Amino acid sequence: MSGYELSRMIREQFSISELPILLITARSQIQDIVTGFLSGANVYISKPVNSLELKARVNALTNLKQSINERLQMEAAWLQAQIQPHFLFNTLNTIVSLSEVDTDRMTVLLN
Repeated sequence: MSGYELSRMIREQFSISELPILLITARSQIQDIVTGFLSGANVYISKPVNSLELKARVNALTNLKQSINERLQMEAAWLQAQIQPHFLFNTLNTIVSLSEVDTDRMTVLLN
């Protein structure tokens, strides 16, 4: 299996931000590089590999991954903060009032 095929298989399960892919290959033609990115790679490095470049690119990918995770956590916290106690209280009161009048509608609301 080629690296391109493996990249495609990985992308079927993970997005480009969930699992970064760094391809290292001896192929350095433009078409090879384009194929690498189209197969799902985040970074494409041609051999011979410069150790400083490799380290910098790995750091960039790990920093990107960490940044995305932090943003997702911030978004989740913001959404959670939007749930106001009075909203929840009003919703529960509505459901309770329907329990005595219209149990079918109450069931729909609960679902």
